[in-house]
Amino acid sequence: MLVTLDTTRADRIGAFGADGARTPRLDRLAAEGAAFLQTYATSHLTIPSHVSIMSSLPVATHGAVGNARPPRLVAPLLPSILRDAGYRTAAFVGASHLGRSGPLGIVLGDAFDVYRSAPDWRTPLRGEQTTARVRRWLRKACGGPFFAWVHYWDPHMPYAPPPAFQAAAPGHPETTGTVALADVRLGWPLFDLAALRPALARYAGAVRALKAALGLRTAEIEKGLLHPDSLAAGTAESLLVRLRTVVRRTLPLNPPTAAWLRTLSHPVDAYARYAGEVSYADHEVGALVDVLDALGVARDTIVVVVADHGESLGEHGIFFDHQGLYEPTVRVPLVVWAPGRVAPGRHTALASTLDVAPTILALLGIPSPPAMHGRDLLAAGGGAHDVVAESMDRGQLMLRRGPWKLIRTERDSYYTDVFAPRRGTCELYHLATDPDEVTDLAATHPEVVAELSAALDAWEQRTLVAAPPAVPVDELRALGYLP
Repeated sequence: MLVTLDTTRADRIGAFGADGARTPRLDRLAAEGAAFLQTYATSHLTIPSHVSIMSSLPVATHGAVGNARPPRLVAPLLPSILRDAGYRTAAFVGASHLGRSGPLGIVLGDAFDVYRSAPDWRTPLRGEQTTARVRRWLRKACGGPFFAWVHYWDPHMPYAPPPAFQAAAPGHPETTGTVALADVRLGWPLFDLAALRPALARYAGAVRALKAALGLRTAEIEKGLLHPDSLAAGTAESLLVRLRTVVRRTLPLNPPTAAWLRTLSHPVDAYARYAGEVSYADHEVGALVDVLDALGVARDTIVVVVADHGESLGEHGIFFDHQGLYEPTVRVPLVVWAPGRVAPGRHTALASTLDVAPTILALLGIPSPPAMHGRDLLAAGGGAHDVVAESMDRGQLMLRRGPWKLIRTERDSYYTDVFAPRRGTCELYHLATDPDEVTDLAATHPEVVAELSAALDAWEQRTLVAAPPAVPVDELRALGYLP
């Protein structure tokens, strides 16, 4: 059973270092199984990350560089391998864009005997609904080998846990009391981008000046506001920046975000609700294990729990979203629980979500296909290695080696005035002494930047394959993933 938790950062789970977290079931699985404390997602986005989990391929190789890009069929996928080996296979996912009709379903649809998802983007499934579907299927399927992928959407924004899980949820000590709600700057994906063109019409003179200076159409100007690297702005850059600033002042938030924000009085309310959502997801993971136990197959079942990515709650000026490649967004929990087969332990070596599929296959005695990039985390002598993560459309790359972490920006982008990385810049952090990534050491340690940049260059040469064209997906646009 592979359980993927959406939008779940590692440091909000007790076993992974969260003081006061209400995650007793995950903490128990981690204590009874193998907990990998330094695991990194391959992406900060749902679709690319899940493809990497299922395929053990880097984003650069499988090509799903954003939530609207379908992956390639370049390697066998975990559910397909298990189905060919005689396993009954089923997927139960809480979000519609992870379902059979979404980009992931394009390559996973035939791998599952049963594929259940939310009916549409407006009504994601609550955790108990997903668990109930799994329970019904397991009663029929657990008489032989089975593979179930279970995805819980709940920790995703807007955070709205059931009351029982919100009541005693801890806050967010790093920023509690320091940021007023009026000072929170939200990123482009949380605005109503359908209102962008009417907003631009109010500044027709500035738009005409940009179009004349750059020789572009209005649609290209719209794209340039969100993705500056799409424009060779030059002397028009300052005008573009001013236009973006004034447009954001009048652009409304998307309706779900606006409605949710009206229920908050302070950012600490959001932090507590997020913690409550993680607690609720923890409860549902425990309910799954209880189902296995009631059916008498718990001790014969491997349970792997991992997150697709994390969430930023104010760090680096990113609120209530998962942008960038900082620790809150890319460090995720990973637990492998298999009583009698996996020895309990807390592993501190660097790991990647690329390692999930090879580890599962090794436990089942099935060879991993040569195309898989990950490794069996439970094998002896794994040794030190690098981990890499990629942002949407490969705008940024991250490499972690030992205590060092390099973030290199490949393309200009704009999320907020606070987070607007520029092409060619590098950030360097020493996580052993600066786990919150406060002090950028790139200027004082150019030799480390050069070493890790060279490692990234070599990694790109090994993994990069030209990406397929994007496909429009209406529900992703409505979720705020697309303009």
